Amino acid sequence: MWRIWYADGSTYSGEGLPPDDVPGYGVEAFAQPDPTPGVGNVGYLLLAGYDWYYWRTDDKEWAGATGDTSIWDLILHREPIVCICQGRRMSRARYHRLLDEAAKWAKTQGLPVKSAFQVGERAP
Repeated sequence: MWRIWYADGSTYSGEGLPPDDVPGYGVEAFAQPDPTPGVGNVGYLLLAGYDWYYWRTDDKEWAGATGDTSIWDLILHREPIVCICQGRRMSRARYHRLLDEAAKWAKTQGLPVKSAFQVGERAP
């Protein structure tokens, strides 16, 4: 269960779809349940502000990478990656709207209210 927001205003839901079917250009943000067990769980993660996003096959979750060097390092030396998406820059106002939209989405999915920002998330 995850959701993607694109620069053109469209969204893509991961309900039952493999990550390698995701349109890869114009990504602004990903929202997904926080996989962290126990007290470290913040409800859901909102990944935004990255140059690249990729599907971590080992953890079955989306992650972000900044800069071309980091994505090449991941491709060449890390876990197998089945999908890479290119990020788009957005305004601070758009980012705050995405936070609101992600919170509404999380609520419809029955996820806990977001309680903090996890490592790897960018706080507003």
